[in-house]
Amino acid sequence: MKRRLGITLTGLLVAALVVFALAACGESSEPEPTSSEFTNDGMTLSVPVEYAELVAVETSDSSKEGRLFQVAEKASIEAAKEQGSEDADDPEGPGWLFSIGRVSEDEMHQMLTGDMSGGEVFAKDGEDNYYIFYHPTDVRLIRMDNEEMEASMDQWSALNEWAAGVPATFVKDNEGLTAETHGNTDLDIYLAKIAYGGEKDYTVSTLEYGPLEPNGVDPLPYIAPLLNGVTYEEADIKDAPDGEYVVLNFPGDEVRFDFFLTEGGENYIRQTWSDNEMLYKAVFADESIKASAVMQKWYDALAEKR
Repeated sequence: MKRRLGITLTGLLVAALVVFALAACGESSEPEPTSSEFTNDGMTLSVPVEYAELVAVETSDSSKEGRLFQVAEKASIEAAKEQGSEDADDPEGPGWLFSIGRVSEDEMHQMLTGDMSGGEVFAKDGEDNYYIFYHPTDVRLIRMDNEEMEASMDQWSALNEWAAGVPATFVKDNEGLTAETHGNTDLDIYLAKIAYGGEKDYTVSTLEYGPLEPNGVDPLPYIAPLLNGVTYEEADIKDAPDGEYVVLNFPGDEVRFDFFLTEGGENYIRQTWSDNEMLYKAVFADESIKASAVMQKWYDALAEKR
């Protein structure tokens, strides 16, 4: 009996030691980081570990043109330096992938009234600051020769694919940010000019009362749904609905936008200028919103003041 008891106790001791060793091993090992974190003025930019060694991240005083982070491919910077490029040290020069900037509400409104090629408003914080995703409108990849360029395309494509998703990740990583959607089509720009730029040379019309001028009616409460949370996608002009529409006309520029009232086509808008025309389809985050219904409500408010 004593021999059996000894074996049992020994076995239990070995098992306990194994469990203890495994637990200790688990406690001492930490999960591998999935990203490198860069911070500036209270904001964080996450760069996946697989790209962290491939990019250079510059941070600067946010008062400098509102830039918080500027990200470029290291290999392109190095190639530019080897070639003696004067732009090699420009954070938004060779290899530039994107920058994230912060501007005030007034600055953002003014930006929306003009061409914003290479920049999109993507977020807002609780202090009425807006965040801009800046990106090049041309290819900034640089290598010493065409052979190196071709060999680098997979890496360059992967970096650009990651960059395209940065705005959404940035919102998730920074508490207090909410996503914003502001486009920069001609329609976006003209609406922003009315809302924020003091534009008054326009009329809104239907067949009911004809063209109506602003006449002191504040447009922003009516057209706000057309300025944020909506994307205007180009559609085939052949898909333009039949029937009546609300017309937003800018006589000085000879530009007009027709918001179709036809059931099922309420989110189609036709732009006409000179002898040209194109068709937009409004895609709202809130699918209950109809573009022509927004315009009709605005028109009705103008009609009350006629």
